[in-house]
Amino acid sequence: MLPGAAALTVILSGSYLSTTAGLRLQVASCWLAVGTFASLMSYFAFRASRQMERTDPRRRFWTALAVAAAVFGAGEWAQLVTAVAAPFSVAALTGTGLARTIALGLGCTLITIVVLTYPKPHRSARERLCYLLDLATVVTAAGTFGLYWTVAAGTNRSIMAHDLVSVAAGPVVAMLTVFAVGRLCLSGVAPFRWHIGVLGPFAGAVEALARALGVSLPAAATPV
Repeated sequence: MLPGAAALTVILSGSYLSTTAGLRLQVASCWLAVGTFASLMSYFAFRASRQMERTDPRRRFWTALAVAAAVFGAGEWAQLVTAVAAPFSVAALTGTGLARTIALGLGCTLITIVVLTYPKPHRSARERLCYLLDLATVVTAAGTFGLYWTVAAGTNRSIMAHDLVSVAAGPVVAMLTVFAVGRLCLSGVAPFRWHIGVLGPFAGAVEALARALGVSLPAAATPV
């Protein structure tokens, strides 16, 4: 399975670097690959959860990840339909389609809730206060980030209202999930290895940045 995924990645990368591939093929192949990877993530997360005892808190985490990935996958496949129907639209070029935005919000919210309620070693009152202050800082930063790009994108009249919502909501939800997963990784009881704790938040940060910047770039004839 891994060699096949690696080969698909190389092929898609080649098509993106090729000047003969065409934007239509690039957009469609992008969402085809993302939908496939999200579905595979759901499948493997579910398989991992079935190998654990019912009372094991790790089973709850991996089951939630499987459900969230399935929701992500549904949004990605809906995005593929959008890309095939209108490959040069803002939603297809930037991944800000309404269905994908809703799926992103639902999946990230589920993961965040499970991570924030994951059993951790006993913490002192001072540690709990520090955790809440960190959370408040991230929430404020995420809200400011989303608000800034909403105002910036709102100056472009060609951008629809639901695109503005996705610009604001997408980065906020993704950044909160990055914070939650990162905190769990640093707690010492994370149900995953360190490289997943690094790659997961990194992917969320890239998604947040892409959604913030992406909506305004096609209007400037610089699609992402």
